[in-house]
Amino acid sequence: LDRLPPGTVFDALSHHLYVDRRGAPENFQGRFDALRKCALARAIASTMPATADRLVISEVNWPLLGTGIYSPVNSPYNTPGPRSNDPSVSEQTYAEFMIRYLLITLTSGLVDRVYWWRLAAHGFGLIDDRVPDGWQPRPAFVVLSAFLRILNGATFLRNESPCPGVHFYWFRQPDGTDVAVAYTTHLVSSVEFPFESKQVLDPEGNPLPGKGEALQLTGAPQYVFPGVSHLQQSV
Repeated sequence: LDRLPPGTVFDALSHHLYVDRRGAPENFQGRFDALRKCALARAIASTMPATADRLVISEVNWPLLGTGIYSPVNSPYNTPGPRSNDPSVSEQTYAEFMIRYLLITLTSGLVDRVYWWRLAAHGFGLIDDRVPDGWQPRPAFVVLSAFLRILNGATFLRNESPCPGVHFYWFRQPDGTDVAVAYTTHLVSSVEFPFESKQVLDPEGNPLPGKGEALQLTGAPQYVFPGVSHLQQSV
C-alpha cells in the first residue's frame, strides 16, 4: 500500500468468505452466520478510505469427501489417523450448500459478486478433472447451470420464512413470472403454500410430479411457480 499513489481507491473490498468449517451456510460462528459476516465485511468496505463501498466474495467452496491430498483441508499430504472437525461434504451436499450460499449472499444487498472456486478441481471443483475418460461434471455443476438458467435476468423480490428453518426466495423473471427458490435447513419439511403451485422443478430444473398447495422440502433448493402471481395474492 505504501507504493501506491496517494488517494488510490480500490474498486471493491475482496473477501474469501469461507464458512465451510461451520457446515451449512446458515450456521453461526459465535454471533455471525454467512449473512452477518457479509454485513460486517460490507461495513468495513464502507468505512475504509482506500476501498469503494463494494464487497466482492472472490473465493469460496466446500471441500469434498474422499478426495485425499487434492482436498484443500488435506493437501499437500494425508495425515495419519482419523481427522477431527473435518468440514468435507459429499458432492450432493456441496451442490445444496452452494446454491443456498449464493441465495444468501447475492440477495442480501451487501455483496456485488460471488466467485466460486473453482470450475475444475478434484478436491473442490464443479467438475472433476481426474476422471480417466475426461472431465466429469459434478452435481454442483448441473444445479448451478439450472440456477443460472431459471433466474437469468430475474429480479429478487423478497425472502420469506413461513416457519422456522424454511426459506422462500422470491424472484420475478423478465416475462413477469414469479418463482420461489425454496428449501429447508431441517431434514424434511412439509410446507403448506398460501397459493396453488402451477409447477415445481427439482434442483436440476426437471419438473416434479404433482402440484397443489403443499410441498415436501429438503436441503436441496427447488423452484416453485405459483398459479397466480404471489405478489397479487399477498396484496
